[in-house]
Amino acid sequence: MAKKKKLSWNKAAAPGASGEEAATPQAGPAGPAKRTGGTGTTGAGAAAAIYWLVYAGVLGLLVVPPFFRGLFFPREQLIALLVTLGLFILWWVRRFLLRAGGFFNGPVDLAALALVAAYGLSFFVAVNPRAAIGELLKNLNYFLLLWLALELVREKRDLGIFLRVLVLAGVATAVLGVGVAAGTFAYKGAFEGGRLSSSFQYPNTFASYLATLTLLAVALAAETPRLWEKPLFSGAAGFMLLTFLFTQSRGALLILPPAALALLIAAPRGTRPAVFWHLLAAGAGALACAGPFGTALAAKGGGGALLWQWSALAAGLAAALSLLALPLARLSAGPYRRAAAVALAGVLVAVLAVAVVKVGPAKLLPANLLARFKTISLSTHGAAERIWWTRDAFRMVQDRPILGAGGGGWDALYHQYQYYLYWSNQVHNHWLQTWVEVGTVGFLAFLALWGAALYCALRVLVLSRDTGLRLLTAGILAAALNLGAHSFIDFNLSLSAVSFTLWTLLALAQAAAQQGDCLPALSFACTRAAWPGAVAALLAALTMAGAGSLLVGFNYGQQGAKFLEYNNIPFAVQRFEQAVKYDPLTASYKIDLAQCLEKTGQKKKDEKLIRRALDLVRRGQQQEPTNATFAAIRAAMVFRHGFVDEGLTYAERVVELMPRRAADYESLAQAYVEAARYYQQKGETARADELLAKLDALPSRIEKLLAATPERYRSLGEPPLAVTPRLNIYVGAGKYLAGRYDEAQAQLAPLAESKDKNLQAEARLWLGLTAAKQGDRAGAQKLIQEALQAWPDLAAQLQ
Repeated sequence: MAKKKKLSWNKAAAPGASGEEAATPQAGPAGPAKRTGGTGTTGAGAAAAIYWLVYAGVLGLLVVPPFFRGLFFPREQLIALLVTLGLFILWWVRRFLLRAGGFFNGPVDLAALALVAAYGLSFFVAVNPRAAIGELLKNLNYFLLLWLALELVREKRDLGIFLRVLVLAGVATAVLGVGVAAGTFAYKGAFEGGRLSSSFQYPNTFASYLATLTLLAVALAAETPRLWEKPLFSGAAGFMLLTFLFTQSRGALLILPPAALALLIAAPRGTRPAVFWHLLAAGAGALACAGPFGTALAAKGGGGALLWQWSALAAGLAAALSLLALPLARLSAGPYRRAAAVALAGVLVAVLAVAVVKVGPAKLLPANLLARFKTISLSTHGAAERIWWTRDAFRMVQDRPILGAGGGGWDALYHQYQYYLYWSNQVHNHWLQTWVEVGTVGFLAFLALWGAALYCALRVLVLSRDTGLRLLTAGILAAALNLGAHSFIDFNLSLSAVSFTLWTLLALAQAAAQQGDCLPALSFACTRAAWPGAVAALLAALTMAGAGSLLVGFNYGQQGAKFLEYNNIPFAVQRFEQAVKYDPLTASYKIDLAQCLEKTGQKKKDEKLIRRALDLVRRGQQQEPTNATFAAIRAAMVFRHGFVDEGLTYAERVVELMPRRAADYESLAQAYVEAARYYQQKGETARADELLAKLDALPSRIEKLLAATPERYRSLGEPPLAVTPRLNIYVGAGKYLAGRYDEAQAQLAPLAESKDKNLQAEARLWLGLTAAKQGDRAGAQKLIQEALQAWPDLAAQLQ
């Protein structure tokens, strides 16, 4: 019996042909068609066409998504997923034509798949199932892109192409950002408050993205043997660095220097002078033009042409300076010339340093930019908030340590953990957000993904004899570390386009190790088997159908919301009906449809429509039980239709879900007042007294919560939690309903003189009712009339 070959990674591996076929060199993208003999010329031609189509499609996924708001929003994410799934299925058609088996490539894709599996497991314990599905699909998309990149990048040429395309994407987004500021292009949110955001619409993420690709551009400038490419990449780095400065991102500015140092350290010894000089050239080009660029950026009604001129000058200056790297590289080639190269580089750096000192930082950078960068400190409010949010995330992890809260878990739960009212649907720390969502099981998979990529990169840096490959790997490593480090303090990776970049970099680290024969062979049996691929293709087809349905549902939902905005209820109902049909897990569609049906039912006096509306609002709220807004809508709707106890239950639930928002205590207090009156009218005084006791305890409930809050947080919030005047009005009304008229009068009298006309009117209404019970009919009539004149809608409270 012939001994089976052990699978190993090598340069001869076919693009996309793993398993036994990968052991044989192939001619071109068609794979090993000639050897198998069963594919035929037609099959080989189809395989070649698919290869190039998928290759172009994957590169397109690196360039195009940043321009669609960074793929932060669901519609764009679903479209990108459908494209990726289509490419994945096409690749498996190609594999079938070539009779190639196998699935796994190495440790990076194994760890990436483990993370996707963790998101799948967390779905079963998710507090928001629809959000959990969304995050699962996002991470599946990342995995598929990573896997396809590993299939395609089989040679050093492919590695270079992918890195060049990434840099091209960075330059293109920088062009858009500058173009919007210059008035050349129009893109909402690309330039606001003097900060460049480009298509990401968020300056900090744009900054991290540019810094990452600047490092790649520098590595490519140092590595490429083509003389014409060196100034091209250095110029691109200089332009991106200039744009980076005017994102005004303090966190990204702190992280870029250590990442650049990591690139220098990781670069092969003989290439470090060139890397250093290309970094210096990019920095010098950007800094030399930063002052006039900032002046043009701040100019009102002008400066557009100047922005382009200074951008071009920054790129040109960086490109020109980069050419000096050539003599440095030649001087450092011999053992006795290295000292001369270092000395020359030192002289050049000294000249630049003297120039900077002579000019002065204040003239190099605009005053507003310099002032902002001087405020870099953990004591700033923004930095402190990120620390507090991370602390809240840790508390969530402690409550759900194993499988987490599911995708979207932070957004669903954070109001229950906060010490003061803030609004942030992202942790601003992707690492902790992942831990919250998928628990320790998924977090370990996420760490394994990073560990596997670092392992691959380090093996290349240590074991490979290919200097160029090592230099490119150093660039990949520095770029990934820059993006990963910044994601400790921001939500960059919640924008799928940025995650595409990161996961591709992680894939390229493994691809480099495969090309350098730096990884041991895989020993899994399924690496050669055909069934994993068949299962994967089938699952991809099913996922495509599901994602397509979600996209259709989303589009109907958006149309329904637009019709609702214009009060076109019949058309809104039609669209929301379709949205619920195609995406039954999105609770908001049911809630919106319920509200539309309730309005229609009330207008037509159709009890059947109202019953359906009540059923939908209950089902929608149950799908997102931690959503305070949905709980409030359910409480109000069922209350309107006579389900008083149910309404009270969900009014109380709102306060449990958002204990730091004072307005919810006011709404609950109002519900207690109305419910107590309802039960008093029915003669159920015991139930009414129970509710009035709860109402009377609300101020002390808030005070206890504040007493348990660390003092530094008590004055924070938007607005801070406090016993509000309106809450005190309802407490006074409760005392009136309880027959404690003297206490009611003492509580309401000061509020009746409030400067807020609505508060004054409401307090006077209840004070007038109290005066009537105390025998002061003339005073009561006067107070009630004043209240109704100021706020006629209060008449409903007299019924």
